[in-house]
Amino acid sequence: IAICSVFIDGGFINALTRKQDRTHADICTVFYFNIGVAALAYCILFAIAPLVASFYNMPELRVVLRVLGIAMIINSFASVQVTLLTINLDFKTQPPIAIVTIVISATVAIICAYMGLSYWALVIQNIVYCIVNTSLYWHFSKWRPTLLFSKKSFNEMFGFGSKLLATSLIDTIYSNLYSLVIGKAFSASTLGSYDRANSYANFPSNSLTGEMQRVTYPVLCRMQGNDGELAYTYRKFLKLSAFVIFPLMMGLSALAYPFIILIIGYKWTASAAMLQVICFGLMWFPINSINLNLLMVKGRSDLTLRLEVIKKRMNEILAANTGKTPEEVKANLDAGKPYVIRLKVPLEGKTVFHDHLLGDIEWKNEDISPDPVLLKSDGFPTYHLANIVDDHLM
Repeated sequence: IAICSVFIDGGFINALTRKQDRTHADICTVFYFNIGVAALAYCILFAIAPLVASFYNMPELRVVLRVLGIAMIINSFASVQVTLLTINLDFKTQPPIAIVTIVISATVAIICAYMGLSYWALVIQNIVYCIVNTSLYWHFSKWRPTLLFSKKSFNEMFGFGSKLLATSLIDTIYSNLYSLVIGKAFSASTLGSYDRANSYANFPSNSLTGEMQRVTYPVLCRMQGNDGELAYTYRKFLKLSAFVIFPLMMGLSALAYPFIILIIGYKWTASAAMLQVICFGLMWFPINSINLNLLMVKGRSDLTLRLEVIKKRMNEILAANTGKTPEEVKANLDAGKPYVIRLKVPLEGKTVFHDHLLGDIEWKNEDISPDPVLLKSDGFPTYHLANIVDDHLM
């Protein structure tokens, strides 16, 4: 669904926002293009739903996907209305719409869950959310479409938007592949730890980035003809985002271990180390988004595509060189390179130990932190080893 959603505007929304001399024909063209692509994307999703259900070995997913896909079509009717409010910097109307939409859809979901509809409560919530959201944006928007589609407008905006479409498509595919690859290459506990860490780190970073993009892009678009004012405003946005996001993400990284233990418990401590690393990466995300906005304002959507390809290629190179073969391990040891000693945890089965107070305690190995470090590269033990030795000596 995420990949299909990328096709709905095809970069046309950004192209429409950037165009300062936009006409009614331009807006109608984008409106009907979004609806047409959403309908096509839904047909594709409808057709491949059985394959997706078979891949995940979940037969019920076939119907769920086909119902959830309707949300794409509903949302396509509101994308232009949302864009026009953003272009006009009308940010007073949108928060009340969001609040009302969330309250109504959440209420419906709670009622459905109380009626025993299981996962269908979430599906219905999603559909209700889209219907209410679209209806409210139509109510508050002054613009109404007419039967008008301009081939000239389409060609003009497609030249700019197609590259943004390719950029978004690459990013969405890679983002959704991460969990799939980790789940196939590592244990279920590793995937769970990564998903937890990634979700916690993404929440502040993506929330701030989304709001910054929503405001900065239309503001910078209005200044595209004045390079001096554009550069000044761009630097102010950079300073503001860095002032907010850097301390926030560094604080979350520093408090990763107590945060994870407090929120989800000791058995998820493997997520803490991942959270620390992801925080330092995502703290640059708002800065990156503002830079990309500047490129789009200047009409260089080709550079955004080129940068996206370079970033993903670098990810592939790093991933390919992460693992070590036994021969490489021996060569590194012979060369005197620093190393750590880990506790090798089985990927399957269970671990049972006897506690004098609680009796036999049993853990599934897939729920245990994957191969925790016992001895660090500087020769000092970690808590995992030190507390055992200390207890033994006592």
